[in-house]
Order: sequence, then C-alpha cells, then structure tokens
Amino acid sequence: MDKERLFSIVFTHKKSPIEYREKIAIQERDLESILKFFKEKPFLDEVFILSTCNRTEFYFVSEEREKCLGLLKDFFKEKAGVELEYFEILSCEESILHIFEVAGGLDSMILGEPQILGQVKSAYNVALKVKSCGVILNQLLQKTIRCGKRVRSETEIGFGAVSVSFAVVELAKKIFGELEGKVATVVGIGEMGRLCVKHLMENGVGTLYLCNRTIEKAVKFSEEIGFGVPVSMSDMWSVLSKSQIIIFSTSAEGYIVEKREFEKNFFRNFPEIFMADIAIPRDVDPEISKIDGVFLFDIDDLKGVVEKNIERRRKEAKKAHRIILEETNKFMGWLRGLGVKDLVVMLRKKFLEIKEREIEKYSFKSDVEKEVAQRVAHSLTNKFLHYPLSYLKKVPYEDMPLYCEIIKNIFELEEDGEDYKGGNEGE
Repeated sequence: MDKERLFSIVFTHKKSPIEYREKIAIQERDLESILKFFKEKPFLDEVFILSTCNRTEFYFVSEEREKCLGLLKDFFKEKAGVELEYFEILSCEESILHIFEVAGGLDSMILGEPQILGQVKSAYNVALKVKSCGVILNQLLQKTIRCGKRVRSETEIGFGAVSVSFAVVELAKKIFGELEGKVATVVGIGEMGRLCVKHLMENGVGTLYLCNRTIEKAVKFSEEIGFGVPVSMSDMWSVLSKSQIIIFSTSAEGYIVEKREFEKNFFRNFPEIFMADIAIPRDVDPEISKIDGVFLFDIDDLKGVVEKNIERRRKEAKKAHRIILEETNKFMGWLRGLGVKDLVVMLRKKFLEIKEREIEKYSFKSDVEKEVAQRVAHSLTNKFLHYPLSYLKKVPYEDMPLYCEIIKNIFELEEDGEDYKGGNEGE
C-alpha cells in the first residue's frame, strides 16, 4: 500500500511544450463528464482536475498510484492520441504547496497573473457539482482559494502592468484617471493592437476607432469583439482629431505621423492627448512629444515601466511565498490530525478501560475518596496520552500510517474488525 493517498500528476508550461498541452487540454464543457469518468473508478476515492492554457493538473486521493497512472495513460491515448509524457508526479506536501502557488499566481507564466484564482474556483465548482471531491480535496481546495485571496490582499504580487499592451492602458489611466467614456483610436490591428483593444474595452472606453490598412480586417475584428468602428487609413486624420487616446501598432516602414503633418491636420479637441507608439520601426515622429499637452510614449518607455513592475512583483513574490508556506504547514497539520483521529479514539478508550479496571480493584471508605481517586486517575491518563499524541503531530504525513500501526501494536488496540487506514478521508 502506498504511504501517501493524496498526490498529483501535473503538466505545466515549465515541463510540457505547448504542442503537447494543447492536445491534452480539457475544455470547460467536457470537465463534468471527465470527472464523472474518473470518479467511477473503484480505486479512486477523490479527484480534482484543473486545466488552463498553461497547465492540466490531476489531484488524486487513492492508495493505488500505479493504477491512477495507468488510467491517465489510457485516457490520454484514447482522448488525444498521445502517450503519457512531460509530466511530474508530486507527493502529498508537494501537491499542496504547488496548488497554493498556482492560486497565488507564483506558478504562472506572468508572475502574479490574476485570472488563475478564478479558474481554480470554476474548476472546483464543477467538482462540487459531480461530488468528485471528498473530505481531503474539499478541504484542500477551500484552503487553496483562501490562500490565493490572502496572497492578493496581503501582497502586491499583482501590482502594475507586466505586458506592453497593458502598460499602455495603465499609463493612459494615470493621465486621465479613468477611461470610461473616453474616445480612443488604435491604428494597426495586429496582435499588439488587438491586445490594446482588449484592455481598452475592459476599462470601459466609450468610443473606439479601429484603423487599419486593410479595412476588411478591421471590419472582421470589430464583428468578432462586437465593438469598435472600422476606419480605413485614408480616413485616419478624421478620427485622430476626435480621440483622447491614440495607439499606433502598424508594420509600416518610417513614420506615418510626422510633427509637421500632425500640427497641420490634427485639430485639438482635448487639452491632453495620450499617444503610445508600440510599433517597430516607430510610427510616430518623436518630436511630437514636445507639443504641449501631448504625452507620447514609445516601446522603450513602455518596456521600462514593465521591467520596473516585474521587479516589484518579484520582491512581492517573496512575501507571497511565506504566506504559502504558512498555509501549507497548516494544511499538513490538519492532515496529520485527520490521520490520527481514529487512533486517538482507540488510545483514549484503551486507557480509560485500564483506569476503570484499576479503580474497581480498590475498596474506598467513602464516595468522596473514590471521586478523588477517579480525578487523579483521569488526570494521569490524560498526561500519559499527551506524549504519544504530541509526537504523532510532528510525524511527516507520508509516514503516519507506519507510526499509527506501531502504536496500535504496542498498545494492542482493537478496531472492531475494520482495517486501520489512519482516518476516513474518503467518506
């Protein structure tokens, strides 16, 4: 029998290439049926699955680790036509530490990434629906969500923009306060331009012009996101003069906006104009930054902001790690307590039986004398119990079954005919 019943098999961006992760990824619409499939296996007591773009992770409570591995191997072979590879098997304590780090954003590609905690919650809700988690995984996932919240409330792990597209919007917010109702234009609907559009929408921008050399591309993108006004490059100046926020991200060679042309064509409707040039080569003549009320940032400015924020997040990650270690130790303590709860009952029962037998051997002159003897014997019983129980609390979880078995044999403890497993975790 395996020493550990809780373990995990994980495929993450650190070990598994994206080509493999794409094949084994589990879509949200399929998660419920897959959990039911695993839950039906008689050797599996509990199961939880977390699958995102950067990871697919399986958390098991079972005494049959090899059977779980075999099940996963057959599942991937049938589902995705791939062999079981690029994975890590994490021990009990490693699994707890890992999922706490995941929820805290310490295991993400982008340090402190905020979406993962919501993804953990969503996956747990599905597991609750199909009842695939029992005592151990329910407790683990509740503590995982609590740990993730603690990390975000007690540290600044999610502080500041750590991508250029997000930095653009963050800088715009520093100038205008809020972006709700503001008018913006994105010139160039490539990958970076699209990401900027996404962040602008999330921040409630009012009107958004999508200006692109190929108007059909702008129209298609506008339809995809259900937002934005497509504009051809020939009409660029007509929308720029209406905009407070202007982002350039084209693949043009040379400036598409020069200072002289800007001053000639740009009709100022606003006292402050935010401009971000994230194109390489640059789209905007840097001399424009000398015009009063125009705030122009290029890709180097934005990368500098990103690098400072990343460094700050790294410092905050140390605080977050201390919180995660604290929560891991608490959960390991809970597991140890779970592992010895039946043993505690049996030990106490055994000691009380011995106490009662010894008390009955003596004749007492009065009820008061007997009551005093009962109290002394009861106090001694508790003191004798204190030592083995205190020691068990310090035993590593994976060694708990062995230590419980030794104590059981030493004190000749009875279990009413049931095999001892150190707790009823699967119920």
